[in-house]
Amino acid sequence: MTKSTFFFGFFFIYLVQSWGQCNATGYFLDFDGDSILNNTPMGSLENICLQSGMLAKAICKRQVLQELTENAVLKAKKCTYHVSLKLNQKETHQVDSNCYDVFDMVSKDYFVLSPVQSWYYMQHQPNYVLPPPFLKGCKKKETTSKIQLLYPQKNATISIPKEQGGTLGKVVFQAAHQNPEGRVYWHLDEQFIGVTEHNHQLSLNASAGVHILTLVDNFGNEIKRSFKIEK
Repeated sequence: MTKSTFFFGFFFIYLVQSWGQCNATGYFLDFDGDSILNNTPMGSLENICLQSGMLAKAICKRQVLQELTENAVLKAKKCTYHVSLKLNQKETHQVDSNCYDVFDMVSKDYFVLSPVQSWYYMQHQPNYVLPPPFLKGCKKKETTSKIQLLYPQKNATISIPKEQGGTLGKVVFQAAHQNPEGRVYWHLDEQFIGVTEHNHQLSLNASAGVHILTLVDNFGNEIKRSFKIEK
């Protein structure tokens, strides 16, 4: 198995863990498109998107023809990660009909991941192209935040172990930002505790009890999360 195959298998596992379900085909795909690993009986031939592992749409640039079982075909879904976005003529910003002339719009296809997914993906695929931001005055209501917390999880209870010498350890917070240039400002119980760039990880001695962690980025996005510390 090649290194790229291993990574795509890892990304596949991450997708399964994130949504609690298998991808469309249930296969581990070779990221280079050289082979597909499966031990299932053959069925109907389907085009598979090599980036998402789901049934390919016309805009999926990298596809492979693969024979699937009847059960896999019934459960399969079209790729939800490749989308066609409307951009301004310079292709620098997303636009919509409420703020931009539809005759001047340019359609361009993107592989769109959530902040956490893109964070993992870019560790091995640095050429991943992020969708451009919305043009000022065009921005629609976001369905997901550009920042996501990897740790702690929502309403988590964290037990802090003692280190050598009896001193208490630190809580290590970790977040992911969809934009590599994103800067994240961290606040614990409304008190500023630090700022991170690129690697959004912060260690902190936190007292026992319930806390509210607030993250704000340099684009105005904000998320909050409650967690409990036990010592």
